[in-house]
Amino acid sequence: MYSYPFTRYPVRKPYETLTLPGSHVTISKSLISLTGEIISRIFVKEETGFAICRFLPAGEKEPVTVLGTLGEISEGLWLTIEGEWETNQKYGDQLRISHFRVTDPKSREGMIRFLSSSLIRGIGPSTAEKIVNAFGDTTFSILDKKPHRLQEISGIGPRKAEKIIDTWKTHRHLSQAMVYLQGYGVGPATAHRIIKRYKEETVEIISNDPYRLAEDVWGIGFRTADRIALSMGVLPDSPKRIQEALVFTLSQSVMEGHTYLPQEILFTGCLSLLDPIHPDLDDHLQILVENQRLKIEEDRCYTLRMWHAEMSLTSQVQRIMRSHRPLAGITITHAGDISLSPEQQQAVESAFLGGITIITGGPGTGKTTLVKAIVEKAGAMGHGVVLSAPTGRAAKRLSEAAGMEAKTLHRLLEYDPRVSRFTRGLDNPLEGSFFITDEVSMVDLPLMNAFARAIPQGASLVLVGDVNQLPSVGPGTVLKSFIQSGRIPTFRLTTIYRQAAQSAIIRCSHQILTGEKIDHGKGILGDFFFIERDDPEEIAHLITHLVSERIPGTYGLHPLWEIQVLVPRHKGDLGTERFNRLLQGALNPKGQLFSCYSSEWRVGDKVLQTKNNYDVNVFNGDMGVIEAVDLEEGTITIRYDDRTLTRPLGDLTEMVPAYAISIHKSQGSEYPAVVIPLHTQHSIMLQRNLLYTAVTRARKLVVIVGSQKALRLAVSNNFQVVRNETLSSRLAQIPADSP
Repeated sequence: MYSYPFTRYPVRKPYETLTLPGSHVTISKSLISLTGEIISRIFVKEETGFAICRFLPAGEKEPVTVLGTLGEISEGLWLTIEGEWETNQKYGDQLRISHFRVTDPKSREGMIRFLSSSLIRGIGPSTAEKIVNAFGDTTFSILDKKPHRLQEISGIGPRKAEKIIDTWKTHRHLSQAMVYLQGYGVGPATAHRIIKRYKEETVEIISNDPYRLAEDVWGIGFRTADRIALSMGVLPDSPKRIQEALVFTLSQSVMEGHTYLPQEILFTGCLSLLDPIHPDLDDHLQILVENQRLKIEEDRCYTLRMWHAEMSLTSQVQRIMRSHRPLAGITITHAGDISLSPEQQQAVESAFLGGITIITGGPGTGKTTLVKAIVEKAGAMGHGVVLSAPTGRAAKRLSEAAGMEAKTLHRLLEYDPRVSRFTRGLDNPLEGSFFITDEVSMVDLPLMNAFARAIPQGASLVLVGDVNQLPSVGPGTVLKSFIQSGRIPTFRLTTIYRQAAQSAIIRCSHQILTGEKIDHGKGILGDFFFIERDDPEEIAHLITHLVSERIPGTYGLHPLWEIQVLVPRHKGDLGTERFNRLLQGALNPKGQLFSCYSSEWRVGDKVLQTKNNYDVNVFNGDMGVIEAVDLEEGTITIRYDDRTLTRPLGDLTEMVPAYAISIHKSQGSEYPAVVIPLHTQHSIMLQRNLLYTAVTRARKLVVIVGSQKALRLAVSNNFQVVRNETLSSRLAQIPADSP
C-alpha cells in the first residue's frame, strides 16, 4: 500500500508526533485541511455515524484512508475535512477527522458520481450523466438558481424534475445545518441525529430554543442541549436553563415508564444536571406549574400530559362502568365443541353484564377459547363486535383466533398525523357495542386513555392480557393498575388444559413464572430444548446453524418467516446487531447490496418497523422483507404479510434488520419457532419476566442455547423495576356501588 508521509500535505500547526502508550498508533500533532471525494466506504457504524473511507484528495492519483464520524456519507460525496494524521502499525497512515463540511465536486466524473449517489433521490447514473453533459461546470449553479432548466433534458419531465429539485434543496439545507452545528461544537454524529429530526428547519429551531433538542431528538439529553445553549450565550444561572433541567428530568422519568417523580428525587436529578451551581428549585418549580408545564399533587410531580392522562382515564373507567347493563343473565357453556370451565363461564357472564371485564392468564389457560365464545355469542345476539390489539402482529393473531377482523388501536382510533391526535374520542365515539382488546399488558397510559375516551356509552369492554409479561414500553402499568385497583371485575385463568399441558413450552413457561427448575427436554410434543454452551462464539455460530439449516431441515419451517431469534440485548457478542450480521450472511448472502444513510442493506433482508408511519399505514412491530430497490427513483419495495408497498428509501431509518430482534420488540407477536441465546453476558437483562415473555412467543418450538448459570439466573431473578404511578389508587377511589 502506498503510504503518505505526514509531511506530504501542508499543516496548520507545528509538526510533532506522539506514540500512545501500549498502542500501535502514532499520531501526528498537525492539523491539516483537505478537499476531495469519498470513493469507497470500508466500514460504517450506523448508530454512531462512525466511518472508515477511502478519500481521494483533489489533484491526487492515490487515495488516503480517513476515519471519523461522518454521518450520512456515500460514495461520490465531496468534503473539505480537517484532521490529524495517525499511523497504525497494522493499517498504515490514516487521517482522523475532527471537522468536515460538504463541498461541491470539482470534476465531471465527481459531479456524476455525487448526483447519482443515494443522497440525491431520483437521479441514477444515466440521468446524472445527462445532466452533467447538458450543463457542464455550471451544473450545480443551475440546480441552485435555475432548476426549472432540468426539463430541457430528454427524459426529465415536470414530475421527475420536481422530485430532483426537492431532494437537491433538502441536501443544500442539510449541508448548511451541518456547518452551523459544528460551529457550536456539535460533533458530526450528534449533528447527524439533529438534522434527521428537524431537516430544513434545523437552524431556525435550534437558534430559537436549543433546549428543544433534549425533548425532540433521540439520544440527545439535557447535557448536549445545554452545552449548545451555553455556547450560544445562555448564562449558567439562567431561569430558562434551570427550568428546562427540571422539565427534562421529569420527562426522562416518563421515558423510563413512570408517570410522576417524588419532588425530592426530581430535585436531586435536576441538580446533577446543573452542577456546579445549586439554585433553590422551589420557585422555579412553581413557575413551571403556573405556566402549566408541570403539575404537583402533595410531593408528586407530573408532566401535565401524564397527570391529565391519569385523571381522564379514571373518569372514563367510571363512565364505562356506570353504563347500562342490558345483557345480564347470559350464560355460555361451550365455545364450539369445547366445554367452558366454571372460571371461564364466570368471565363470560361478567363480560355480558357490561362495563369493563379483565381476563388474564398465562399460555394454555384458555384465553383464546374464551374470546371465541364471547365473539360468537355477541355476534349471534346481533351486537357489533370490535376487536383490537396494540400492534399489527397482535391484531393479526387475534383475527385468526376469532375469525373476524381485528385492528390496531391506532388504526381503530383513526390517528391523524397532520394534527397528531386521534379522530375518535368523546365527541366522535367508536361504533359497536362489544369491544375486545388483546395483549393489554402492552398498552401504555396515554393510549389506553385515548381508547377509553372513544368507547361509546353503554358498550361492554373486555380487556385480555397476561399481566406477568413485560410492562408496556410507554409510561404506566395499565393492566396491573386496573387489577390492583380492585374496582374492575378480573378473572385469572389458572387451569392448564389437557391438550396444552402436553406442550413443554406451556409447562416450562409456567415453571419460569413460578421460579421452578425448568423441566426442559423433548416431552410429548418435542417442542422445548435447552442446548448447553458456555462459549459466546460457539453460541453465536450454533444459533446461526440452527436457524439456517438444522431447524428448517428437521421441522420444515421457513428460516425467514417461521423462525425468530429473540435476544435479551442489542449490543455485544450475543446482541441483536451481531446476530443480524451473522444471519444475513447465512440466509441472504447474495442479495443486492445497497446503502442508505450510512447503513448497508440487501434485497431480501427481513426488516422490522420501529415507528408508526400513518402515511402508509405501517406500524411499530410490522415485519416485512425488502423485495426490490430502485436507486434511480430512491425507493424500496417491501412485502408484508398481506400487501406489498413501495416506500421512499429514507424510510429505512424507521426500520431495523429483523433476523434477530430484542425480546421487548417481540411483545404481542407469535412465531412458529423461537431461538433464544442466553449467557451471563446478558446478566443485566436476565430476569424472569423477560425469559417468560420470550418463551411464550413460540407456538411450536423453543430452543434456548446458552449456559446453565444464565438460565438459573433468569429464572430465579424476579426483580422488576417499580414504576411510579397513581392510576391504581385513583381507580380504587371509585365507589364500589357506583350506579
